[in-house]
Amino acid sequence: MKSFDSNDFTSLFVYLAHQHVCQADLLLRADDRWGGAPSFYRQKGDVINVVGRSKNGWLKCTLGTRYGYLPNSTRYLKEK
Repeated sequence: MKSFDSNDFTSLFVYLAHQHVCQADLLLRADDRWGGAPSFYRQKGDVINVVGRSKNGWLKCTLGTRYGYLPNSTRYLKEK
């Protein structure tokens, strides 16, 4: 997956969403960093879409119209 500038949302729409399965109960963040405000919560086994990756490697995920970030690790997500 290519990187994108998280401030340039035009480049984000170039990405195709990839479905991933949550490997644990997860709290996605509104910002691509630890300590960012909570965005949404998913349970182990839920499916979410990964639409990109920020410059620091965090994955940008969607659930409907909501966005959130997770560290890029198979500890949290596995591609479906």
